[in-house]
Amino acid sequence: MVSKINDNNPDYYFFSNGIYEVRGAAGAGKTFQLVQDIKKLNFLQKKITVISFSNAAIDELYSRTDNTHIMMSTVHSFAWNILSSIAIKILNLLYSFDNFEIQSLSGISIDQVKSVEYGELGVASFNQENSILWLSHDEVLKIFTYALKQIPDFSKLITNSFDYILIDEFQDTDSEFLEALFEHVSPESVLGLYGDPFQSIYLESRKDNLNSILESFKAKKFYLKFNYRSDKDLVDFFNISRSSYDNLQQIAKVTDYDINKTRPTVFISKSTLSNDKVSLINQKMQFEKSVVLSNTNGLKTKATEFGDIAKMLKNGILSSRELDWKEVLNQDALNFRIKALWNYSNLFFGSDYDSVVSLQNIFTLESLVSVSMKDIARILSNQKKTHCIQYAELINLGLHLNDEYKLKDEVELLLSKINYEQLFDINRFYSNLKKINNGSSTIYSSKGLEFDNVILNIDYGYFGNRNWNILNFYHSESDKFNKDSDLMSYLFYVGITRAKHGLAIYVNTSRHPNFLSAFKHKFSSININYENL
Repeated sequence: MVSKINDNNPDYYFFSNGIYEVRGAAGAGKTFQLVQDIKKLNFLQKKITVISFSNAAIDELYSRTDNTHIMMSTVHSFAWNILSSIAIKILNLLYSFDNFEIQSLSGISIDQVKSVEYGELGVASFNQENSILWLSHDEVLKIFTYALKQIPDFSKLITNSFDYILIDEFQDTDSEFLEALFEHVSPESVLGLYGDPFQSIYLESRKDNLNSILESFKAKKFYLKFNYRSDKDLVDFFNISRSSYDNLQQIAKVTDYDINKTRPTVFISKSTLSNDKVSLINQKMQFEKSVVLSNTNGLKTKATEFGDIAKMLKNGILSSRELDWKEVLNQDALNFRIKALWNYSNLFFGSDYDSVVSLQNIFTLESLVSVSMKDIARILSNQKKTHCIQYAELINLGLHLNDEYKLKDEVELLLSKINYEQLFDINRFYSNLKKINNGSSTIYSSKGLEFDNVILNIDYGYFGNRNWNILNFYHSESDKFNKDSDLMSYLFYVGITRAKHGLAIYVNTSRHPNFLSAFKHKFSSININYENL
């Protein structure tokens, strides 16, 4: 059964067990709904915990819930919070079963382990000297999942601790972890799932159709019906895109827009998207600026003015076999690829890079942008030679101090400790890196973000399995799971729905001869401009 959330007290506030899904298409305000639910359930004195996809998402939830005392964490941290105090006991129990093994204990007896740890680095290793076992990210989830399946008291530990477990972006959460919670936790506690299965872009661990799994556990569905992000023409386009999937149709809440600037446009060419073509599209679409979204980092960089530089760097790093962690940590045995990256990072993360970051901490970014970095470097280098740092000369250039640095002596002491050799060149590189990322991104990195204007780059670079020719515009959530074709459907939807006002779709027809005809058939009911470049 599907219900629309249209009041302040959805039914799931009063569940005692089971699973509910709050589904919202892009721009529907899923995070807003989750925040409201956290506050309400806390007010109702429910014991709750929240799991989200990244530390950045957790920080955002904390800030929007007034830094509540409720435990919020990533899925790995959640699992480790439960496991940490009993990890040795759990491992000993699991190793008594024949079908359990983790990579970090390969060739090592469990009896040798005296302590189990897990760090944010998430690298598996065993220290022979102190007998400490360090778990990887995957191993933490594997131990947690197996413990739920094999040890009845472990599930009781969780259900006794929480009335509600709320999972943000559930469609991107490890599927085995989810299924273990469904089977062993939902009979006693409530699992709240927030997300959108049509934005499932991390399918590596998926083995089945997510919808069929939810239906088998009789999850109750609640849909968010509005779009608070994009103009109406775009929302109409988004609705058609997912109509075959679940027919979740949104109502646009944005009403102030120019219809002549928001109509989606398809640009057709027989070559890779370049910086010159991006400029031409921006001109034709009347975009003041845009963000190009591509499948891969290679395509991302080609769409900027730094494509040739990236190609030179790639060609300059010799190909070689993959390394395991023991080889990587042994610097004397590093292969050419690792050595090149190591030297490359030292070049830009040495003292000169620190100088740029330090300046941005001391002076406001707005004033640094308006002042020549070459002049700053010249003044500071001369002052260091005379052993007399006077920040008044920098103030006269037009720099302004950040609020936390108001004491003259404190500022001059900070400036005296920084090395400013080649500061101008390093800052230029630093600014260019930001420019690349501001103007071009992978679709994966753009998930959860929004931009005024988007150019979606239909090209697949060197990744044959991310081929837009296999995109099924009529994909349904009840279809049998197909990782490659499903992924392309989800990537397409995520890409187009980042746009708030303007959307251009660039199609490299030499690589994707089938995409355009399929696209025209799917979107034949709305007015879309087609232009050749």
